[in-house]
Amino acid sequence: MICTVTLNPAFDKTVTVKDLIPHEVNVIIEVRFDPGGKGINVSRVLKELGDENRCLGIIGGDTGKFIKSYLEDRGIITDFVMVSQPTRTNLTIVDIGDPPETKMNELGPIVTEEIILELEKKILDALCYSKFFVFAGSLPRGCPHNTYCRLIDLVERRGATAILDTRDEALVEGIKSRPFMIKPNRSELGDILGRKMESEQDIINACKEFREKGIKVVVTSLGKDGAIMVCDDGVFKALPPSIESDSAVGAGDSLVAGICAGIQRKLPLSECLKLGVACGTATAMTPGTSLCTRADVERILSMVRIEKLE
Repeated sequence: MICTVTLNPAFDKTVTVKDLIPHEVNVIIEVRFDPGGKGINVSRVLKELGDENRCLGIIGGDTGKFIKSYLEDRGIITDFVMVSQPTRTNLTIVDIGDPPETKMNELGPIVTEEIILELEKKILDALCYSKFFVFAGSLPRGCPHNTYCRLIDLVERRGATAILDTRDEALVEGIKSRPFMIKPNRSELGDILGRKMESEQDIINACKEFREKGIKVVVTSLGKDGAIMVCDDGVFKALPPSIESDSAVGAGDSLVAGICAGIQRKLPLSECLKLGVACGTATAMTPGTSLCTRADVERILSMVRIEKLE
């Protein structure tokens, strides 16, 4: 079983308007509510693919209760730390006359050392039934930059595999724990290394630098151009079919979920990448914060091409 850990989840509210006019009254023609946060999205996609998983993290207030109920109603096991402050609300405004969407994200609750210690206890309990953890998303206020490093060390010292999907200082510090896999996108890769990723070879060289730090698998998402994986088996690029993209929200999380599902099924890593890109592509076809469907993933999977670059 895979466990996802989301420290800063969100209550996602998506509103659709036609021809948004700033500083005027705009009529909302559609509203959608979803649980959000990178780890929670990974759990949702894993469940859609038929892979059992458990969702851990920190939630609070009515927005947190919504997330818990939503996941459990769909058969996802949860074990959240409950806090007094409400889970943040993220607002996405979709203008059908002028894409892409506009996002407005709250900061979320302040997390104390006591809350992190409580989460650690739940992670230790989860180690009884899972040796595969996905740590994903931003850190909430109050968490030191090395929080993911600390949590990854906690599980890896006990023989578990950890995947990290975050950015900025949380990624810089998290890498020090040498997780099994990281998944930056092209711009995040450039930001952390302090140089532009102008070519495919630049990306490959950067991924190899992280491999030298002890990370076994480095995946860089390239949006509509697919993804590159550098691992013990070599360097692979997954090329998705051309699609009509509706929203990129959650596509990277879906990529991670597909790779995790493939690893759990003991597929070759190149096939894990193929499944991940199929999931990300299928999610890009859905509106707003909607995620992929299993039917779309299965249909797209046969159209994803894998190239071995080196």
